[in-house]
Amino acid sequence: MDQERLIGDFSSGGSTSPTIIVMAALHGNEPAGVIAAKRVISQLEVENVGFSGRLIAIHGNLAASKANVRYLDYDLNRLWGKEPLADPVIRKGCRELDELQQVKKLFLEVVSEAKKTGPVFCLDLHTTSGPSAPFLGVADNHSCLDFARHFPLPRMQGLEKQGISGLFYLYAAQQGIHTVVVEGGQHEALRSIDNLEAAIWNGLLAAGSLEGHCLTMVQDKYRELLRSQTAHLPECFEISHIHRLEENDGFKMRPGFSNFQSISEGEHLADDNSGPISSPFRGMIFLPRYQPTGSDGFFLIREGDSD
Repeated sequence: MDQERLIGDFSSGGSTSPTIIVMAALHGNEPAGVIAAKRVISQLEVENVGFSGRLIAIHGNLAASKANVRYLDYDLNRLWGKEPLADPVIRKGCRELDELQQVKKLFLEVVSEAKKTGPVFCLDLHTTSGPSAPFLGVADNHSCLDFARHFPLPRMQGLEKQGISGLFYLYAAQQGIHTVVVEGGQHEALRSIDNLEAAIWNGLLAAGSLEGHCLTMVQDKYRELLRSQTAHLPECFEISHIHRLEENDGFKMRPGFSNFQSISEGEHLADDNSGPISSPFRGMIFLPRYQPTGSDGFFLIREGDSD
């Protein structure tokens, strides 16, 4: 097993217990998930009270993390489940292909072993470049939606319908794994680490791995931490518009926007070489890009069906 890529691995309980996989730092400028996973595993190692199962945490893009950049040559979270060499940009040379090969090998080894002993769950941990409340991303299938409903967080659905391919969480869901993306907040915010830690504990609870002291702690402390930041938000939302970027288009988001902020039709959101970019309709802004890399400038969202 790739020890450098392994953030931590803790097991306790019987041979038929669930496995919870944490994938952290698929983007190298998002260290909060790594820190959060280490916190949870350290606490389990010190006071293993009421945990049954296996919690294993994997570091996604090690090379980019060492450089503290989102990616070196290509977004690692756009390379899953497709043929990378079909992209001419990747054919020119892409260090993320090595990262993909290594992290996928470890991930599939863990999944293969875990499926022999019980159900498998996965949390894909991220943070955002702009201010944000925590939220989930979830694939549009029953097992993932059932898992997501155990979290006191709003959930984003239907991203696969927007033509965005190569996302890790969709790949994991296709492997039959109960998977959610957890966005913990802004990259630099200390609360983002707390939110992702709370989400991991909540994932252990949803997987059925907690009882006794751990169960009470999650219910009383960590669920309330997440709920207190999101009670004003819809339970479910869907993407209604994506502003996609072109190479060297000079895109720059106007300052001051945060996730879930209400916007008006015609509101000036950003600029590029062609001039001002305005909202095509009224809604909420989502994932405004305040970092130099990324293929999408911003999303617009609307409240979705929570059933």
